[in-house]
Formats: sequence, C-alpha cells, structure tokens
Amino acid sequence: MSRLTATLVATMLVVAVSLSGGLFLVRHLGAKAFEARICAEQMEAALGAAQAMRADVEEMKSADAGEALRARLDAHAREAAARLGALSAAMADRDPSDPLARIYLAREDGAAALARRLLDGAQAPAPDALERDLDALIARLEQARPIHRQEAERSRFAARVAWHGAALGVPAILALLAVFAVGPALSRIETRARRLEEETARSMRLANLDPVTGLANRRRLLKSARDLATRAAAARTGVAALRIDIDRFRSLNQAWGHAVADQVLRHVARILRAEARADDVLARAGADEFYVIAMGEDAVERLNQLAERAIARLAEPMVAADRSVGEIRVAARAGIAAALPKADQSERTAEQLLVSADAALAAAKTARTRIEILSDGGREQIERRRRMLSELREAIAQSQIEPWFQPQICARTGRTLGFESLMRWRHPEQGVLAPGAFLALAEESGLIDQMGELCARRALAACAAWRAEGLFSGRVALNVSARELRDAQFVDKLAWDVEGAGLRPEDVAVEILESALIDDDSDPIIRNVAALAAVGFSIELDDFGTGHASISNLQKFRVDRIKIDRGFISGLDRSARKRKLAAAMIGLARSLEIEALAEGVETAEERRILTEMGCDLLQGFGIARPMPAHMARAWLLGRRLAVAAS
Repeated sequence: MSRLTATLVATMLVVAVSLSGGLFLVRHLGAKAFEARICAEQMEAALGAAQAMRADVEEMKSADAGEALRARLDAHAREAAARLGALSAAMADRDPSDPLARIYLAREDGAAALARRLLDGAQAPAPDALERDLDALIARLEQARPIHRQEAERSRFAARVAWHGAALGVPAILALLAVFAVGPALSRIETRARRLEEETARSMRLANLDPVTGLANRRRLLKSARDLATRAAAARTGVAALRIDIDRFRSLNQAWGHAVADQVLRHVARILRAEARADDVLARAGADEFYVIAMGEDAVERLNQLAERAIARLAEPMVAADRSVGEIRVAARAGIAAALPKADQSERTAEQLLVSADAALAAAKTARTRIEILSDGGREQIERRRRMLSELREAIAQSQIEPWFQPQICARTGRTLGFESLMRWRHPEQGVLAPGAFLALAEESGLIDQMGELCARRALAACAAWRAEGLFSGRVALNVSARELRDAQFVDKLAWDVEGAGLRPEDVAVEILESALIDDDSDPIIRNVAALAAVGFSIELDDFGTGHASISNLQKFRVDRIKIDRGFISGLDRSARKRKLAAAMIGLARSLEIEALAEGVETAEERRILTEMGCDLLQGFGIARPMPAHMARAWLLGRRLAVAAS
C-alpha cells in the first residue's frame, strides 16, 4: 500500500470515528432532552387535573354531590394518578437526593403517594380530607414546575450544542471518549425514554376510558361529541345521540353486589359494541349511563334500530358469574335526540345534544315507554321544563302549593268519614293546576319532598280547624310519594307535624301507591310504612288491583283500607266482569277485616251497586269534586244543616 493510500485510509478512519462519537453524543443528549420535555408535560397535565379536582371539591361543598359530579371527580383523580405514576417510573433510577426524586417518591407526602390517596378518596368523597391532600399535591407540583422547566431548557441547550459540534467535526480523541463513555448511558436513557413514552400512552388511555367496560368515560365522551359535531358541520349533515339506562340498576347493585353489577355493565357494553358502527362514539358516563353518538342523515333512525336491538338482547337471560344469582334479565330504556351543528358552535351543539338525549330518556321513563325520540320541538320542551322548574321553586317559596279536598262518604249512611287531600298549584298566571301538569317534574327534581310537606301541613291545619268547629270527626288522607317514603326521617317529621296541628296519628291516613312497593329501592319504603302503622297512622293502599302483586302487598304490613281503582268502577253497571272483580275485591277486604273504598264513583247506579256489594266508602265526582279548604268547610256545614233539617 502506498504512503498516500495509507494516509487517506487513516484520515477516513479518524473522521468516521469522530462522526460516530459525535452522533452518539447527539443521541444521548437528544434522548435526555426528550425525556425532560415529556416529564415537564406530564407534570403540567397532572397539575391541571389536581386543580380541576380542587374545583370539583369546592362545588361538592356548596351543593349535593350528584352522579355527574362524582364521575367528573373520579375522572380527574384517575388522570392525576396515571400521570404521576408515569413520572414516578421516570424518577425511579435517580439518586434519592435528587430534588425531583424527593418530590415524587417520598413515601408519605410524595406526589405519587398523594395521588394514590386521592384516587381512593374519590370513590367515597370526604371534601375536607380531599381538600387537604389536594392542597399538598398542588404545592408539591408547583415546587416541581421550575425544576422541570430548568431541566428541559438545559437539556435542549446541550443537545443543540452537541448537534452543532457534530456538524462542525470534533477532535478524534473527544469522539472516541464519547463512544466509550456515553454509549452505556445512552442505552439506559433510551430505555427510560421508551418506558416514559409507554407510561404516557397508558396514562392517556386510563384518563379517557371507563375502567369497568373499557368504553370512553364522561371526559372522553364530551371531547368525542365535540369532534363529531365539528365533522358533521363540515360535512353539512346531522348528529344524533342515544342514551340508554338499565331499569332498577341501583336495586340490582344492592341485591347482588358490585361484581354482578359490573358484569351486567360489561354485558351492556359488549352488546352496544356489537350493534354500533366503527365510527360511532360509545361511552359509559357513570353508573348505568351509556351513550352512543352517530353522524349522518339517517343517524336518528339508525340509533332507534340500535336501541331496539340492544334492549331486546338485554332482555334475554344472562348467566351471572356468581352461581347463587343464576340467570339475570335486564330491562332498559332509551332516549334519542338529534342536532344539525354549525361550524362555529360544535362545542355548544355537543353539550346540548347530550342534554337533549337525557331529556328524551326522562320522557321515556315518565311515559313508561322503551324508547323516546325528542321531536323537533325538543329544545322548546327542555326550555319549558326549565322554566317550570324555576316556577315550582317559586311556588314553594310563595306557598302556592295547596291541598284540595275530596270527600269520602259511608256507602250506607252518606255520612262524611274522611277527605282525601289532593295537591294543587295555584299558578299566578295559569290558575289552579292539577298534579298531572307538574308532579312528574317535581318528583324527578326532588322538589316533591318540600311540596308534599307544605301541602300536608296545610291539610292538617284545615282538618284541625274543622274539628274545632265540630264539623268533622273523620280522617284526612295524605298522598305520599315513594321518594318521601324513602326518607329515614319521614315518620318522625310527619308525627311532629300532626302533633303540631293538634291532631293524633289516628286522625290521619297515609295513602300509598301500590307501585311504590315494587320500586327500585322498596325496602326502606316498607320499613317506613310499617313504622307509620306502629305509630297509629291508618294505611291506605291506593290503586288496588292494578297488577302490582296486590294480594302479596297485604302481607307486608298492616293495611287498614284498600282503594279500588277507578278502572274497575267506571261502567260497573254495564259490565258483568267488572261487577265480579269489584265484588271479589270487596269480599277480600271483608274477609281480612279491612275497609274497601271505591274511587271514581260517578253515577247513582254505580253507587247503588257498590252499596249492595257491601263496599264501605265511596269517593268520586258523583259524590263531590275536589275543592279548596274554604269550600270543603262550606260543604261540611251544608251537610250538617241538611241533617239537622231532616
């Protein structure tokens, strides 16, 4: 080999080694810069989630923690925990004295330990404890913020210098040192960087997925709904949302436990995945709230068909993992709403769409139908509901809720033995409204408790006044909702109101709908009814015979009176079958030594037939229509004068 050739080969070798060493150095510092940047981004996201939790806790302290708020709090806690878990993994190889390692990895008050406590605390929120841990976590993360920024800046600067050095050429000896000194460290850093990327991806999945079903959670649902609305606006087409809920899910959870309830939720998710298209948005927003959002001109019809198929499949028997439970059949209801989004209003459209789907589901529950589709006037309907809700709150504040009274008379003598108290709303613009106009909304919103209490107190006061005048010695019957009967304090509160009016429990009847006894959560209702009977209140079973296990209900507690539903009374004189059914119910009451009251009596012939059958009491338009307290007093006075005249 000539001297020139040897010189060229040696020079090329030195250059190659120099470039190789320079590139090793660039890769090393570049990996460090990437790791520092990802760590800083994770810290900012964790801090944002913690601050969002702080806002949730503030809201929780000023209002009842509803299902949506709890779900939001849980989602924020999961995101904070997932991101801080990724950060902790990235800090694991650092020296324990490193400032960031101390912030994240301290056993008791490190950021990762605090995040785990917050995740546990979000399952059963105690606002004060959460507040303390959140303040500590936010302080830790704000302490870490400048250190992360400093590390990211320093690493980025070093990587930039190394790159320019490699481009300009570095001395061979430095390149060789870089190859041997930096190589092993580079391998460790790249491994750590890959781990951090994987943890970041995992944390993002956890922050956006429901852990039970694997569907999108509420947070992801809102973002996906906005994205779909944006796409629909660009394509000039519509979007539709389906919300589907499981009937009596809370009762199922209480009866069979969380494991079986979770199995049911996963079963619902599998069915929805099988029925939906690949580009549809599927989510579980909390409890038994499932959503499907679709785009296209046929979205409403497609979601309607999807709901029908899903509800039919859910009704088929499912074998529970717990063999003691056996087969489970799930009933469900659905609400569907649609929207035509505009390009600049996708966020508002998405939120309104979900609210409209919720309203459609509420309408399905009220109407006891399987599926309800919100019509074109759905938004106006929602706005009317909101206005009525505001007016109902004002009605309570202004005492516009009042009792009207319908007499209950002895079938044989015609003597007034009682009154049923019926709720009315004296609306300042629309006049007197019957319960059909507002009761469903009052029960759904929870205002029925206050309304029932206000109406009962006024009814008791009127009854006490009539007794003081010697006009009346019978009982006043109060209609009580299932929601009121679930209240553990209801019996004590009613007894207190009765005593405050100067009456005894024996002067008051509590009227209970049979349907309340098969409610999702009937156990506390049955306990309260038994307690009312034990105190001395008379118990009336309303709408008796309408298909809700009527006879079995008579075994659960003492019943003093059954009210035969008007459906068996109307047209009694024209239907032999109705006469036989009515006679059977009156005979059953007599054999059990309880009173039978026929409601909905409208004609003299119906009154005659029922009296001959041995019915104890009669009520209906054929006796008297419901009337306000002052007219009921006048009616009593007129009856007394008629008796005196005879």
